[in-house]
Amino acid sequence: MQFEIRKCYENKEKECTAECESLQRAKNIQEALGSGHAEDETYSESLVGYGKANPDFLSKLEKKLDEILTKKTKVNFLPQMKAEHRAFCHELIADHYNLETLSLDQEPYRSVLVYMTENAKKPKPLLSHFINLVKQGIVKEPDKAEYMASLLFYQLSAAVVTDDLLDILQKYQKEFIIEWVNDHSAYAHFYSYNQCNEAYKMLQRIPGQYSVVKMINHTKTEGTEGFKKKFRNTKKKAMEFTDELPDKPQESSVPIIPTENSNEQPSQSTNPEAISSQ
Repeated sequence: MQFEIRKCYENKEKECTAECESLQRAKNIQEALGSGHAEDETYSESLVGYGKANPDFLSKLEKKLDEILTKKTKVNFLPQMKAEHRAFCHELIADHYNLETLSLDQEPYRSVLVYMTENAKKPKPLLSHFINLVKQGIVKEPDKAEYMASLLFYQLSAAVVTDDLLDILQKYQKEFIIEWVNDHSAYAHFYSYNQCNEAYKMLQRIPGQYSVVKMINHTKTEGTEGFKKKFRNTKKKAMEFTDELPDKPQESSVPIIPTENSNEQPSQSTNPEAISSQ
């Protein structure tokens, strides 16, 4: 059987069977990845998408990083680049090359500084090779992750890097991913709303730049929590809503909205600034 499959590829006139194609696909993956494991290096949907859209930039970056790893230079300067390129560099270099990065200088001359580390490595496959495998259908394209909630840090100093955010949120490891917007803003996307809410409250107790954070809820559910968000801290609308009720209202599942004269105070856990829905 193996001989027949091999003959199939040697003889172009002979039609290839499904079993033959499956064997060749596995062979292509092994040759491309350098091993029999397709999960040697996995890339996020954001990295794959940006790499696809900017192939020339990715090619130059990979060549430069290969040079850095070969020479093992401790401090390396990348050329000046726009904010989107820098965010891409921070994620790719830190997460897949195990090198440290830092942005420096002012716009429009801002660039990325790369530091050598003891754990530095060359990813296999490279992102460019991974993208080619995706285009050929050999490797499945990363699914777009579904996040329940996110934390947006929007007043970070230029010295803050991904590792700093990972350290401050180390209690929630593997529960979130970091996505940089620019040098001073970054998202922490959480797979769990409760974990994100807990992290938000924890950050509020830490003085400094990490407490300047906004929580964003991505859930579409219009349940009790969604109803509270809709009417929370909107006294005028709440009073109009109450006025429309009959004189003797029947039992209703609608929560009672505190008015200006009410002694009830919102609990700390329902801080209106804690959540802003998208």
